[in-house]
Amino acid sequence: MMDTLPTMLTGVCEHVDRIEVRRYQDAQFRRIPFQKKIGAGLTYDEFEKEK
Repeated sequence: MMDTLPTMLTGVCEHVDRIEVRRYQDAQFRRIPFQKKIGAGLTYDEFEKEK
């Protein structure tokens, strides 16, 4: 969807300089390993220390 929709929407354009797509996801509904991977529940300093 993130690849197809922008391409389709720009199909009628004569000139396109740039296409930007952003994805936002609520991690609270994801698996615990994913939440740990992205540092959910950690402060910035705790996250930086774990890197």
